[in-house]
Amino acid sequence: MTASAMIVGMIPMAIGAAGEEQNAALARAVIGGLLFATPTTLLIVPYLFAMLRSRNDGKAANGVFEELPNV
Repeated sequence: MTASAMIVGMIPMAIGAAGEEQNAALARAVIGGLLFATPTTLLIVPYLFAMLRSRNDGKAANGVFEELPNV
């Protein structure tokens, strides 16, 4: 929600009226970065963590400490 609010808020600045060309380039860069980073953070990063976790599932100790047997 924060990223979408930022994108919508930057649209008027990205359009850029006369005399605001310098700010328009910055706004377009911010919008592009948010459009790339948000789906990457929500979709690709968790997928990569799941893939890394699945590689370690066959080993005896998955975490930092050794797992104790249930008594």
